[in-house]
Amino acid sequence: MADLNLNRAKTALLCLDMHNVIVQRVPDGQREKLVPTVKRVLDGARRAGVQVIYVEVGRRREFMSPRNRFTGATGFVTNPAEIAQAMKIVEAVAPLEHEPIVRKPRISAFYGTELQSMLASRDMGTIVLTGVATNFVVESTARYAADADYRVVVLEDCCGAFSVEEHACAISAMNHLVEIASSEDFLASLR
Repeated sequence: MADLNLNRAKTALLCLDMHNVIVQRVPDGQREKLVPTVKRVLDGARRAGVQVIYVEVGRRREFMSPRNRFTGATGFVTNPAEIAQAMKIVEAVAPLEHEPIVRKPRISAFYGTELQSMLASRDMGTIVLTGVATNFVVESTARYAADADYRVVVLEDCCGAFSVEEHACAISAMNHLVEIASSEDFLASLR
């Protein structure tokens, strides 16, 4: 285990896109490990006084474009009741009442959101990333944060993609920009 030398007061743990419909796309076997691992990390961060911030998909019409292959898609469900259930955060890792939630209109947690202002107002210099999908929200957020001079730590076993190969490829690509660590590294650094 590596000691990440985290300053708890200047570290934020981001829980990204852990919606039912998105987490369900993580392959069987991995999904059953991912959710409890993320829960352990969230619980450890809370006990240690690390700021937890949730990021959710919050599509808005003014951010949609037919030229954008990702946001121009019509969506995966059309029934409002089904949409509400699908877009709920997985119950085991749901935010607590006082934890901030950022709703993003695009892939990155930073694009078109108040996340950067929220981190700046709390004087956060390190962000620790968890969530699904590794090759979408996690990688996009990590790249922006690295460009914005945040220290970025991606907890590999707290992220998942829609295939083992996509997850591995994204982790490999981010390895040049950010620190790749495990949930155990993170939790040990809080002791």
